[in-house]
Amino acid sequence: MKSGIYKIENLENGKVYVGSTTALERRWNEHIYNLRKNKHANAHLQSSFNKYGEEKFKYIIIETCDTKQLIEREQYWMDELNVINKGYNICPFADLHLLTDETKEKISKAHLGKHTSIETEWKKGHIPWSTGKKLWSLFKHPKGMLGKKQSKEFCEAQSKRMSGKNHPLYGIGHTEKTKLKMSNTRKGCIPWSKGKKFTKEHKENMSLAMKGRIPWNKDKNHPSYKAYIEKVTRLGKERNNFKGDII
Repeated sequence: MKSGIYKIENLENGKVYVGSTTALERRWNEHIYNLRKNKHANAHLQSSFNKYGEEKFKYIIIETCDTKQLIEREQYWMDELNVINKGYNICPFADLHLLTDETKEKISKAHLGKHTSIETEWKKGHIPWSTGKKLWSLFKHPKGMLGKKQSKEFCEAQSKRMSGKNHPLYGIGHTEKTKLKMSNTRKGCIPWSKGKKFTKEHKENMSLAMKGRIPWNKDKNHPSYKAYIEKVTRLGKERNNFKGDII
């Protein structure tokens, strides 16, 4: 594979992202995969991609060069195209390892006192949704699904995909260490329903929604009930040399 310098150009506003790679043919596939998944490391580029759409971005190979020249040539094109002021590159340097101690200190001082919000960190995927007590009060649905509901067909298909043996924790369960972590994480968190008063209409709607439903632990045909019985039976046999089945 060829090594060299490339740019990702926004055809709508002319902004570009400049990068270097040892595999020019493969690099675009890596970028576009992360952009489509909404998990690209460059938040600025990701935001623009979400706004303008994939068809507005083009991958262009600027030049090919030896791997030893990659950093030098990348820096040249970053300066030439002024990507910091008119592009998507976040760092003005191609390689931070080549910076002098004086420059590193200046960058450090420039960022002192600057903090991104918990919500922003959560959106970027840097913080798990359950980390920190503040997240419970700051939590917001992603704008993509705000005010929307999944179709009944989608919900049924999703339920089927994650039921029984298809569930990643089927027959395994959480370890005691994991349970302790989950418990500590939730300590002090205020339940969403605490102090909330439901209207009479709301209560009637909840009552109607639950009518005719059989609790999973009383329905022997329910996948969760079957999984539970299988797990208890297996653990009983393993720990107590239990023979037979639990009914």
